[in-house]
Amino acid sequence: MVRPGADRNRAPCTGVDSRAPHVNKTEREELRRLLRARFKLLRSDVAAREAELHNELDKQINDRFAAADKEHADRMDQLRAIADEANRAANDIGRDYLGVEKWGARSDAAMVRLISGLPNEAAEKKQAARRSGKLEIEERVRAALLELQRQENDLLTELATSALESAEAKNFFNRIPTVSELVPAYRLKEVGGS
Repeated sequence: MVRPGADRNRAPCTGVDSRAPHVNKTEREELRRLLRARFKLLRSDVAAREAELHNELDKQINDRFAAADKEHADRMDQLRAIADEANRAANDIGRDYLGVEKWGARSDAAMVRLISGLPNEAAEKKQAARRSGKLEIEERVRAALLELQRQENDLLTELATSALESAEAKNFFNRIPTVSELVPAYRLKEVGGS
């Protein structure tokens, strides 16, 4: 999420940046404090938005699969009703065969049990959609936080470099490496024929 026209390869500090505000030391300190406070609030807003997105994701998934969930629940209710009826019939047979006194304590015995429910394809699809959605949200949040960090750094750097007057200070600042210096482009060498 790089701003259009933004160059991550910092240009050397050659003087006062024309975009940088020309401010005195007190104003610079106040601006620095305000920038940090504003960006701290923005990071909190990103965290709140992340929670909202997770809630929206859950609602969308539940809405999308509501009919399938209801159908699965209805089928499970039907299976339970069949198992209950089979248990009543089994208990009746047991009482008829052994008599009420011998059958006694087992009068409500569950002879038929549902070992497991019906496979729920909708639940598996919901889990997959939830995993995928959460990963996408996390990636968006990471990108937003990285962009906020970059913007804050750019603004603070701009503010600080506008105050640099001596050549020594400018040279010191220019010693900070760029990303392309730290991680140069990778070139795949020809395979087999070098």
